[in-house]
Amino acid sequence: MSKLNPKCGMVMPISECDGCGEAHWKEVLILLERAAREAGFTPHLVSDADDAGVIQKRIVQNLYECPVVVCDISGRNANVMFELGMRLAFDKPTVIIKDDQTPYSFDTSPFDTISYPRDLRYTKVEAFHNALVSKIKNTASSDGSDSFLKSFGSFKVADLSVEKAPADELILEEMSLIKTELRAMRNQARNSEHMYVKSSNKLTQLYGGIHP
Repeated sequence: MSKLNPKCGMVMPISECDGCGEAHWKEVLILLERAAREAGFTPHLVSDADDAGVIQKRIVQNLYECPVVVCDISGRNANVMFELGMRLAFDKPTVIIKDDQTPYSFDTSPFDTISYPRDLRYTKVEAFHNALVSKIKNTASSDGSDSFLKSFGSFKVADLSVEKAPADELILEEMSLIKTELRAMRNQARNSEHMYVKSSNKLTQLYGGIHP
């Protein structure tokens, strides 16, 4: 059985952002996944997971655990910038990319950012692909001496305490989350029913005495 390649986390817009729709970002994701595989990694959106759970917890865990993360700051999406900040706080290998229509941000200017054409023109995309493959390899194998935080001095890096829980505890936790979600859905259904009944009664009061 072959050994699985390490994960390359992907942080990027996935829905409409800066005039680009969901289909555009799917095409960009395909480009990033191809580069990650060629660099020897398994591409993995940090919001994805093999099991159900709270999405915020999943994102933080992936941002912390992935050996290298590629972050697309195109459009300066708020969620992307927040997740990038978290990854940098962990002081872990990070590759930043952006399209050629997004201005450089002051906060990320110390990084060697790789740019790609927003129109995804083939010839320029191929040059971007080669540069990204090389950058992923070099960043992942770096000794960390040129990391973002170290360029500003000495800092205590944020850490996550990871504990392994017995299977029965994990099952109970997931069941609790499901119950909470079902309860919220029931409450929403009740509220909708209440509003419908209230509207129906009001209409009856207004028009009930009118006969053809």
